[in-house]
Amino acid sequence: MFHADTLDAALRELGAVLAAEGQQAELVVIGGGALLLLGLTARITEDCDIVAVIEDADLRTAKPLPPAIAEAAVRVARARELAEDWLNPGPTDLLRHGLPDGFMDRAHRRDYGPLTLFIADRLDQIHFKLFATSRPDDKHARDLYALRPTRDELEQAAAWGHARSAHGYSSEIAQAMEHFAQEASGRE
Repeated sequence: MFHADTLDAALRELGAVLAAEGQQAELVVIGGGALLLLGLTARITEDCDIVAVIEDADLRTAKPLPPAIAEAAVRVARARELAEDWLNPGPTDLLRHGLPDGFMDRAHRRDYGPLTLFIADRLDQIHFKLFATSRPDDKHARDLYALRPTRDELEQAAAWGHARSAHGYSSEIAQAMEHFAQEASGRE
């Protein structure tokens, strides 16, 4: 499990392992790890979600992780007693449907030697968290509460997510959206 400082330390070590191997990597990070790295939440997370690997200036699927990155991540996991899948390419499926417009322009760059992360901005996290919410009380919904989205941000996120859902949002998502929208209206 990671707190902001332990995730940062693991990423520094990943950068050091890549440097020792003469490798470099550019990764795009979303999810709870991104929230921790940007100081947007204090909750713990079990992994660091990778939505893309950047190769030749293009966003490419992170599944599977390129061998040099995967091997370095396993070395860090063993040294730090982490789960070997702490660098999680699972969210890379989002690439098929397209990231929110302007995603990379808003991303926050952080360098760990030869490892460069592009961390999803708060607005993009709102998109992803609303899309991932299955119940008003799941971890994604709790992250949305912590991000305190405005009604406009929620409407942007809902439009993006609805266009990517094969059958539109479920009734649970629609209920969560309405709940967040009402709460946001109360803050504005």
